[in-house]
Amino acid sequence: MKKIMVGGIYIAILTVGGYYYFSGHQLSDLNLDTQQTVEALGTQNRENKLPQVQEPIIANQQATQGAAMILPEGAKIVQDPMVDFVTTSGYKPSAIKKFTEFTGKEILLLSELPDDEKKLVIEDLEVIKKLGYLKVPQDYADKFMGVVNYISHQEPPAEHLVFQPSDISQALYSMGYDYMGVISPHINVNANADWNSMIQVFQAGDDIISVDQGGIGRGGVSLITEGYDNVYLQNQEYPASYLKNRAEDGTEFYSLSFSSGKTTFKLMSTKEDKSGLTQLAEKLLEADLVKQKG
Repeated sequence: MKKIMVGGIYIAILTVGGYYYFSGHQLSDLNLDTQQTVEALGTQNRENKLPQVQEPIIANQQATQGAAMILPEGAKIVQDPMVDFVTTSGYKPSAIKKFTEFTGKEILLLSELPDDEKKLVIEDLEVIKKLGYLKVPQDYADKFMGVVNYISHQEPPAEHLVFQPSDISQALYSMGYDYMGVISPHINVNANADWNSMIQVFQAGDDIISVDQGGIGRGGVSLITEGYDNVYLQNQEYPASYLKNRAEDGTEFYSLSFSSGKTTFKLMSTKEDKSGLTQLAEKLLEADLVKQKG
């Protein structure tokens, strides 16, 4: 399991069976710099400060019948990895309910967090309050600013997408942006591995917007944490978190993260336009909700 911070907000990605969100499967034909770039685009600066936990083994008929299993060191058999993770990590019962009954409308309260995670969130909030932005690593900023250098102009094979991405291209075309290409955890669009997420890149002059969306299936859940610059979408029902990011050299970029309950989204832009990103988020969320109904 992996817990990551996206756009300055804590998003717990609870995975099942060793499948990681933005894991970088099928990267054997790429150099390390490219792999690190993709991982950086899907994560944020607090990723390695949170404690890592061993991946659970899900109990099944094969595992529970016949000869006893020999488990890897530190591994254990669990019936429900999501509940097991949030329980053993110290989340309050009310938070566990939000994880297990996730709809995209929940906000994780500071009082519901484990003590170590709560401390990190408060540290970030204090920095944002004092400076007006969140400090991010220089290499993370550099890779986002150079994102067009890593895109593929081929589209991912539809049969390998494990979720149905929503199309936001028309909204961006109307704002004067051109579609540049796509990035995925696998980079190679002809790879046979499943795609559980993808990043589409649009550009207008020097301005760049990336649209990152990933399927929440296979146990993934994302929750926005209380205290950040939260906005609300779809008649104030779905929380989103807007953040100004700044690197050591003064490079600034902006992000907006949210979820439909079925899909996780993150918009990133080189242009300071909170209203514009919010409008894009509204259109993307609306399209995803309509897709779910139909």
